[in-house]
Amino acid sequence: MNKIYIYPNNEDAFYAKYILTELIDEYGLKAEFISILDDNIPGHEISKISPNKNSFILISCFDKVLFKKLFDNAKGFKRYDFTTFISSFFNKILNLNELNDINYLLKSSVLRLVLFFISFFKNRSNAYKMLNANLENLVSKLSSYYIKMLGEKPDVIYFLSSFANSKHLGNIDKFMKQNGLKIAYFVDENDASGGGMFKNLNPIIAPFYYMLNTNICKIFISTHTVCMSLKSSHKKLIVPHAFIYPIASLAQRKRPLDEHFFNKLARNNNLIVCASTKSNYKILKTAFKNRCLKAGYPMFDLLPNLNSKTQDPKNKILLAINNTEFLYTFKVQVEKLLNKFQVILRPHPAQIFDKEFLNLKKELENHPNFFYDDNKNVINPLTNSTFCCFSDTSSLSYTYAITFKNPVILCVQQTQKYEDISFFDKRLHILYNGDMVKSARKAFEFDNSLVDKYIKDEMYNYQNSSKFIAEFITRKIKENR
Repeated sequence: MNKIYIYPNNEDAFYAKYILTELIDEYGLKAEFISILDDNIPGHEISKISPNKNSFILISCFDKVLFKKLFDNAKGFKRYDFTTFISSFFNKILNLNELNDINYLLKSSVLRLVLFFISFFKNRSNAYKMLNANLENLVSKLSSYYIKMLGEKPDVIYFLSSFANSKHLGNIDKFMKQNGLKIAYFVDENDASGGGMFKNLNPIIAPFYYMLNTNICKIFISTHTVCMSLKSSHKKLIVPHAFIYPIASLAQRKRPLDEHFFNKLARNNNLIVCASTKSNYKILKTAFKNRCLKAGYPMFDLLPNLNSKTQDPKNKILLAINNTEFLYTFKVQVEKLLNKFQVILRPHPAQIFDKEFLNLKKELENHPNFFYDDNKNVINPLTNSTFCCFSDTSSLSYTYAITFKNPVILCVQQTQKYEDISFFDKRLHILYNGDMVKSARKAFEFDNSLVDKYIKDEMYNYQNSSKFIAEFITRKIKENR
């Protein structure tokens, strides 16, 4: 039985493993197990495994120089470029006659997987070029199907999500409608509650990667930051759901924001990306040049409609940590904090059922000063009564400070710099000093007017970005009519 190794452990390794796992057995790929090799983790180095006839290594690396080095490291093994290997595998499957039937095509899990694959991986091999040619023929059939369903081509495909009620898009659609644009709404088929939540908008329910690649509109609007796809006639406008995109990379990546990082961003074709702040714009424009828009963050347009006022005393601390391993190391510190302050633990919506959060909640829930907040709306009676927030690379590390005009105590082990940009910003943050009680007391000394200075000096179109983006889209569409 084959043993498949993915090498190295980089940003693409997770997606590579997912694709291989989906291909095993059902589509003829045989493997006993799939493992990711990491030369930086003891026991997972490539030097620790022995070549044999039933194992091979798939190398996934966009950087040509680094790829050659990795290829040499794998000397003695059967080794292949991951993208070329998977492209060849998919080409065999896509030649099945059944895929010419539109009803079969709509239900085809393999087409979903292939379109997912090309959204993350790209190279210049003949196998990859052939895969694109095969897909363009199949996607053309999908496009015809959806145009017939809609009756005409809309100006805009507008991606909705039950996650946060699509608040990250603000009121962009409202202003586009006022400008006379035709909008077709869409909800991903895996978004279980989205179809019902937005029933009044009569959305198309279909796989995200189908709609991303079909040629049925002029502009496709999404919050998904990964939007590589086939060559398409429509432009893709991305409003990142995370306010901290891509500045969070300075705290999340082990490597600096190097040429490889920017080349990977730039390989997205026909894409316009919205920047929320000057710092994010400075990073994005290196990759996207004039395809980067000084747009702002539409979610903040909704703040006037939300009740962020409270008569309750500001006596609570919000704990919003994304890194669950890091969170659990805080346990002793949190217990000390609970002896002095009231503490609210708020998991990211995608982490509500993570065992680390559940275990910590179980251990602390009987403490009278402990509160647990899984409210879908971050602005609620609990969070309204806080005076600071402990956070890491969660979006709340920025949006909490901007929303509540209170400091965030930033719990990051390291933050790199890109030119003069750092993830830590003294206008919003206090750097965690290893003692939660002392750090919390520093929050009382924080000059809250610094947050207003950040909003004025750093943010684009504060509380007016939905209209700005809608006007931009309207101009683009009218230019091409």
